[in-house]
Amino acid sequence: MILILSENKCQSTNDVIEYLRQLGANYIRINDNEKVKLIMVELTNNSKRFVINYNGKDICSDSIGSVWIRRGFFNLDIDLHFIDSIPFIYRKQLNNHLKMEHTDVLRLISYILENKYCIGSFEGNTLTKMKILNAALKAGLKIPSTFITDNKMALESFSHKIHMITKTISTNFFITNQSMWGHCYTTFIKESEFFNFPNKFYLSLFQEFIKKEYEIKACYIKNQIYAVAILNKKQHVDIRMLNDNSIIPYELSLDIRKKIIKMMRYLNLNFGTIDMVQQANNCNFLEVNPVGQFGFFSNWCNVNIEKKIATSLYEEDKQYIKNKKLSK
Repeated sequence: MILILSENKCQSTNDVIEYLRQLGANYIRINDNEKVKLIMVELTNNSKRFVINYNGKDICSDSIGSVWIRRGFFNLDIDLHFIDSIPFIYRKQLNNHLKMEHTDVLRLISYILENKYCIGSFEGNTLTKMKILNAALKAGLKIPSTFITDNKMALESFSHKIHMITKTISTNFFITNQSMWGHCYTTFIKESEFFNFPNKFYLSLFQEFIKKEYEIKACYIKNQIYAVAILNKKQHVDIRMLNDNSIIPYELSLDIRKKIIKMMRYLNLNFGTIDMVQQANNCNFLEVNPVGQFGFFSNWCNVNIEKKIATSLYEEDKQYIKNKKLSK
């Protein structure tokens, strides 16, 4: 069986599932807003397995041949009613401890899944920009100069050398209500805006603005890399705010491909969408998103990534079933 962990409105997941249906695959999709009951996790000298209950049906990890961790992970249905019987003074401490234990159980489950044929990872949801940039440097990739501070005086020593942008330190931030939604884009800091900065502000990430010839987006799947160049004549900082970019297939140099593969191994990632910019003879790495969108690669690279994912999951699950029969 193929296990797909995703979110309710992920179109990429829907597209991959359509190909799985055409192949006649046996799959199950569990979204991160759906509750799953953990029955048990077992580690012995001979086996590593877990059993969950989803929609009234028990599912053992032994029946899973391949896995796609698209977005999110198991949303375990944990009974915490007993906390009400604990003296109030201890509840916060106990609750914090139980959260850590909950995370460790999820890590153990992910370890069992990732020992199968698995695209994506549990840890990919928790990677920070700083860890990713450090891995890029370690792999030999060039990155923009990066600075984190909470005061204007310290920032002045950084800003007088370069033009700056700012972005979130961790993941992208969304804010919504019933009538609107807001999103944090990467933003160029004008000199007049910097002049009006308060002396103290919340910890923020600032980065060198690179005037680019073009932007490169790449999709990485288990050592395979598919790339496009985005020609952004307006030199806009965040291309997500534009809809008039020219997109063409792009071939990365062998040197850059090797460094990307090395970086992804350092991060223990087998899937991700990668942002880079080309400046003169330098290719500068910006970030990798382990759960990034990849649909447009299929349109512009003449590579059907959704079909590739579906086919690999299907073939690996078939091989898993075959191996189980031979081992009996």
